[in-house]
Amino acid sequence: DAKYKDGNISRVRELLDSCPTDLRGWEWNRLNHIMDQSSKTLLGHERPIYSIAISPDGKQVASSDLSGTLKLWNLETGVESTTLRGHTDQIYAVAYSQDGKLLASGGADQTIRIWDISKGREMMDLRGHQSWVFSLAFSLDGKRLASGCADQIRIWDISKGEVVMALGGEEGEI
Repeated sequence: DAKYKDGNISRVRELLDSCPTDLRGWEWNRLNHIMDQSSKTLLGHERPIYSIAISPDGKQVASSDLSGTLKLWNLETGVESTTLRGHTDQIYAVAYSQDGKLLASGGADQTIRIWDISKGREMMDLRGHQSWVFSLAFSLDGKRLASGCADQIRIWDISKGEVVMALGGEEGEI
């Protein structure tokens, strides 16, 4: 149990495989099923999940729900590693930076939050959209973030927390 919670999947697999066949009862079968890497079910959200993103290294997934909760999951173990709170309403979009150090989230509270993954805390709160934020994407160098709402796309300079370009807004929905 301790090896599993620590994320030492290979050691747990070794221990399971070394167990003599005649001692493999329901407990062994249950652990073997849990260790099956072919599929995972991530349970923990209390409201429907709206958006997900996989980290660039493939080791973590971020999921957001309609209560404004953002969760980070270890994909090797399927265990929730962090819960991030800051939004006051539904989260509709999440995106990792290319280096996997930052996560952006946006939603119905018309804000974008930038999270420091290693510290598990909010770094920045970007405001300016007049409607729900539905989409987010980091530039490849991680210096800019594109955000989209119903009638506008904004390009943000992450280091300054400022909009450097806005597209749309005059003609209605994009």
